[in-house]
Amino acid sequence: MSRIQELQAFDPDAVQLVARKVAAISGDARRALDICRFATEVVTSTKSSPKKKCKVLIGMEHVDIALQQMFSSPLVLAIRSSSNIAKLFFRGMLSEFMRTGSEETTLLRIHQ
Repeated sequence: MSRIQELQAFDPDAVQLVARKVAAISGDARRALDICRFATEVVTSTKSSPKKKCKVLIGMEHVDIALQQMFSSPLVLAIRSSSNIAKLFFRGMLSEFMRTGSEETTLLRIHQ
């Protein structure tokens, strides 16, 4: 996160918000970088004229929009609304992915 602050493209309060949200959810630095990347996409998509090269500071409102979009994706909503059995299966699958480093598994491996 300190590298992002060195760029002087982000408001320091926005960086703090990202760090706190990610620490509360997963603690995964990749997630924090994804949120920051998403916030920059929010800024570039809302700029009125793409020809102007004015420097825009990515602030709290951009990070907030990025957080809302990331955590309200159809995939996240589908997982949240799943049954407890399905969530248990997803946890087992994720555990197997983390253990093996592979993104493929079988039902037998998850069951074990």
